Parts: sequence; C-alpha cells; structure tokens
Amino acid sequence: MKERIDLKLLLLFWLLIVLCSFFHHYGSDKISIISWDVYGYYLYLPAIFKYCDIHQFSFALNHLENYGVSSKLYQLMQVEGAGKAPIYTIGMAVLYAPFYFLADVFARIFDYPVDGLSAPYQWMIIFASWCYSLLGLIFMIKSFLLLGFRRKVIFWSLSVLVLGTNYFHYVVFENGMPHSYLLSLYFILIYVTIRWHNDRMLRHAIIMAASIALLALARPSEIIALLIPVLYGVFSWTSLKDKINLVIQEKKQLLFFTVTGVLIVSMQMIFWKCNIDRWLFNGYAEHKFEFTNPHFFEGFFSYRKGWLLYTPLMIFSFLGLPRMLKQWKEIRLSIVLFLALNFWIVLSWPIWW
Repeated sequence: MKERIDLKLLLLFWLLIVLCSFFHHYGSDKISIISWDVYGYYLYLPAIFKYCDIHQFSFALNHLENYGVSSKLYQLMQVEGAGKAPIYTIGMAVLYAPFYFLADVFARIFDYPVDGLSAPYQWMIIFASWCYSLLGLIFMIKSFLLLGFRRKVIFWSLSVLVLGTNYFHYVVFENGMPHSYLLSLYFILIYVTIRWHNDRMLRHAIIMAASIALLALARPSEIIALLIPVLYGVFSWTSLKDKINLVIQEKKQLLFFTVTGVLIVSMQMIFWKCNIDRWLFNGYAEHKFEFTNPHFFEGFFSYRKGWLLYTPLMIFSFLGLPRMLKQWKEIRLSIVLFLALNFWIVLSWPIWW
C-alpha cells in the first residue's frame, strides 16, 4: 500500500514536469532540441542508420545549413588521414536510439522530412527525456523504500530534486542534455546494487553492469559509478573480507557482469575502428584535466555557475549526510569516495562550468 501511495506522489511530480515541458516547447516558434552539444551526442544515429556515412559525416553540413544546429560543426574532429570523428562518445546516442526509430516511423507516416532533424525527431528526444525521467524517479522511490525511508522524507526529497535543483531545467527545457538521463541511470544502479546484495539474482548483476557501462559510454568520467556496487557493504576490515568472499562465491555472476559491461562498452571501440581505424580515440584532445588544480571554490560558490550558490537547497544534503552515513553503514564508503572523486574530477575540468 505504501509503495502505491508513493508512486501516486511520483506521478504528480512527473506530470508537472511533462506539462511544463510540453507547453514550453509547444509554444516555441521553432523546436531545436537537437542542436549544439546534443547534436554531437545524437549524430551517430543518422550517420549509421540513415546516411551510412561514418567517415566524412557530409550530411552534417546540410543539417547545419537547414537547421542551424550550431554556429559551426565543432561536434566533429578532423582526424589526420582518417576522415572525421565525433568528439563525444556514443552513450547518449544509445539512449536516444529507440526514440529515434519511432521518430523515423512518425516522419514517414505524417509526411515530414525523413532527415533525422525534422519535428518528429525533435519531439521524440523531448519524449525520451520524459520517459527516462519517469523511470529514474520510480527507481529513486524504490531505492528509498528499500532503505526504509519514511514517506515524509521521500516527499521532501522529490520536492527538492524536482523543484529545487537544475534537474527541473534539464527535463523541461534542455531535454537532450545528458544530466537527467545519467541521474536516472544512477537511480537504477543504486536500486539493483541494493537488490543484488540482498538476493544475488543474476538479472540484477546484469542490470548493474549495463547501467555502469551506459554511464561510462555517455560520459567516460562516470566510470567511477563502479565504486557503488564494488564498495557497497564495505565499512570495516571484516566487511571487506566478507565482500571478497562474496565475489569469489558469486564468480559466475561476476563473469556475466564483466561480459555485459565489456560488450556494451565495445560498441564505442568498434565504431572508432570502423570510423577512423583506431580502437581508442580522445575527442577532447584540446583539453586536459587539471587534477592538481581543481576549481573547488569556483565550482561551489562562484557567481559564474557555483553549484551551492545557485542551488542552495543542496546545502541540506550535506547537513544530512553524516546522519545518513551513520544510519546506513553499508553505503558509507561508496558514497564518500564517490562524492569526493566526482567533485574532484568534475572540478578539475578546465571548462568546469
């Protein structure tokens, strides 16, 4: 009964998001969700499935001219002796893919240009963000219920997330950006991590691996998501020994976990091999992490885009963190290390904003 009530609450928040987003885009003179960075994430799909052009991406010039996807095609890098390559990895394109194929069908049925960027394709990316948002919020509540959170805590957590952070911006206005998609994958990962440690079911191990692989494919630095299942339940030397014994005991599931992750990540390597005849490629060659000079103060407090300055409600998450870590010792080490590493990596990026 409790879970059903909480899901009704979730649907109320989700419908608020969808209605705000729908009326915003419906009232726009021109929908251009697939533009700028989003076009860079997305262009894998028309390149592979529509134009069969993964070497020169000639169709992108038409997209630039007809749709103004950006001021120039910075999303593609000229690779010496090997044509062009997208600067972004393929993960977001994988997440968009089911909705891209639906858009292709609608474009044909309703007589829109079947070019990958006409109105059905734009709306389907918007619809995709709504679907992933709903999926993520469902797993957020399911995770809270597994951890024994009270309904009041779930309500305020949903309220803060949906209405008090930039999550609202990304699921209402910038529906193609990766932020809300990645958050949904994290909620799924947290849920299946807890479930696997409770019941050792193979499907949960496979979903864990798929979630981590998709996170890393969408944004390579998200590989640190691996810390969540690896360190879950580790809070002392004894628990560490127990975790090692568990991994040895469930070595067959570990094999499935590894194979699943490798197969998903290999999509990117196979694409690069076909695209520019390389197994590995760095699309960010012009930028490098500044790990010895992270921008902590600017990232948290500056007027440029300081997180806590523009999202002050998140201060309460830090105030509540000690109590949470004391109450749920199973997640203590994974959460602390993940947060520390994530802040360090994100704020070490030279264009951190």
